[in-house]
Amino acid sequence: MRIAVIAAGFILAASTSWAASGHQHGLGHVLDMAKDLALTPHQHHQTSQAFEEMKAKASALGNAVIAAEEELNQLFANGSATTANVASASGKAAELRGRLRGTHLAYHLQMREILSAEQVVTYNKMRGYSVD
Repeated sequence: MRIAVIAAGFILAASTSWAASGHQHGLGHVLDMAKDLALTPHQHHQTSQAFEEMKAKASALGNAVIAAEEELNQLFANGSATTANVASASGKAAELRGRLRGTHLAYHLQMREILSAEQVVTYNKMRGYSVD
């Protein structure tokens, strides 16, 4: 179980670092910086709503990843691992991890539609990203 939880956490951390390296705007960071970014009430509502949706979807997928990893671990723990069932179980876990990563990153991309160009510049400066 511990390995699966660490794996699920790594997926989100890796997704976040990929998004950050591409200067994609994290919903939580945008909400934390709402005052500095001068979010309008509509932007704040859109971001809050998207953040809650993302958390719900990511949590469900994260739980599914953990369950899939536990199933894979059990194949070895109970001595029933075969080439075929390990391939199937690891494929299932990988597919779920990909869906989790894609869900998380899709919400970063959604911020492009919510923030103005000026807010993007402010966000990038506040996050320490180089501004070209």
